[in-house]
Amino acid sequence: MVREYLQSIAEAKREGIAAGMISGILLPFSWFYGGCIFLLAGLRSLRRRKLPCVVISVGNITWGGTGKTPLVEFIALFLKNNGRSPAVLSRGYGGSGKLAAGDEPLMLRRRLQAIPVLTDKKRERSCLKAVKEFSVDTVILDDGFQQWGIKKDLEIVAVDALNPFGNGRVIPAGMLREPLSALKRADVFILTRCERAGDIAPLKRKLAQFSPRAGILACRHSVSGFFPAAGTTREMLDARAFSGSEVTVFSGIAVPESFEEGLRATGARIAAAYRFPDHYLYGRREIDGIVARSAGQGCRALITTEKDAARLLVLYDGKPPAELWVMRIELEFEGDDAERLRDRLRGVYLS
Repeated sequence: MVREYLQSIAEAKREGIAAGMISGILLPFSWFYGGCIFLLAGLRSLRRRKLPCVVISVGNITWGGTGKTPLVEFIALFLKNNGRSPAVLSRGYGGSGKLAAGDEPLMLRRRLQAIPVLTDKKRERSCLKAVKEFSVDTVILDDGFQQWGIKKDLEIVAVDALNPFGNGRVIPAGMLREPLSALKRADVFILTRCERAGDIAPLKRKLAQFSPRAGILACRHSVSGFFPAAGTTREMLDARAFSGSEVTVFSGIAVPESFEEGLRATGARIAAAYRFPDHYLYGRREIDGIVARSAGQGCRALITTEKDAARLLVLYDGKPPAELWVMRIELEFEGDDAERLRDRLRGVYLS
């Protein structure tokens, strides 16, 4: 409860005297943290290393989910389909035990079967491994905005259009990993979750003030279908497969509301929703209990996210419950923004 309360303050979702007092108490720690990050970023930037291939970074300035994983997939597949040999480099955040690689890399490996996805806290080391073992000519740094010591050919920053900067303060009083001034490093801004954000013009103007040279593109997340957690996307059902039916959902992601709203948009009716912390490591008894309760309520399906499904594949040694379905999300860019992003990616190899 305390964690959720502090998170709601950082995300500017809670007001009142108590919230203001707690934020005020944490503010000096944010100043200290922000100062340390500013110095660290500056020092590492002075010794920036050139890696032996093209480097494309996809990251964000806030903690929590901004929907960048589908963006990494979009970029990797575009490069692969256009004659490049890319690899995705991840830190593997949230991994431990049998899930040492982390859930997001496992999800990407499942979706990018022909593209190497390497996990290592040392990105330079995993880059050298990718070049040596897979002969790649491009690496995509998943969550790479804070990799200040690496020279990048393209810096892409994902911004959640629903809640771009929270209360505008740095950790721990806010949700910023760095002061907002760090956005001047961005070459491209990708606004995610625009389907629920309303008017994004003010956010575009604000981002342009930080980095006037950067392209600002917008996309939305849409449900492309559902596939069995124990199967493959070849068995995928249509996005309207559960329309009008009662379903149970569970997730351990940063923004469960986005997942649930996306599901409701397909016409499904959520009878019960179980929310867990981001990167949550489930136990079998926990999941078996949810399966039993869902069946007991007469729900037609039990649905979760791809990131959660990656964890369950490990938990159940590749054979998760047959009742479990996974909602697949795809990116849809607004207007000609997809082509504008492709142009920026092509331009990397011309410079």
